[in-house]
Amino acid sequence: MTELDKILNGWKINNNYAHFLLKNLKAEWLNCVLYEKSRTIEEQFDHIIRMRLMWSSKINNKLGNESAIKTSNKNSLFLRLDNSSKRIIETFNFLNICDNDKFELFTLYTRLIAHESHHRSQIIAIIKVNHLEINPYVNYGLWNWGHNFNKK
Repeated sequence: MTELDKILNGWKINNNYAHFLLKNLKAEWLNCVLYEKSRTIEEQFDHIIRMRLMWSSKINNKLGNESAIKTSNKNSLFLRLDNSSKRIIETFNFLNICDNDKFELFTLYTRLIAHESHHRSQIIAIIKVNHLEINPYVNYGLWNWGHNFNKK
């Protein structure tokens, strides 16, 4: 397995974590916040998506820009997560074949993973502060390397 293959595999797992978390949220929770004037759960996901698109556009301008579409519809968030994930995969492939002085593949990968992990943790914090009933397996599943995403 090449280094690029390892990064692409890790990225797909990262996107699966976002899906797993979103799948286990109730739609009415999307407007909950950690504290007054902070991001809602929906805005946390939107921010993840917008940062993916920003880095993709900044590095590989052939991909163009997608505007951030505000929605409380979970299905739309799933679709936007997948579309932005595909854009990042294209960007990783682009960085792997081009000689780019400003951006390096592994650095982008690690920054994106750290950024998205932070926002998933923010979502878990919102769930806890608002006393929302979520299966404890969800929080554990986000950190379990052998996690089965098909399990409810």
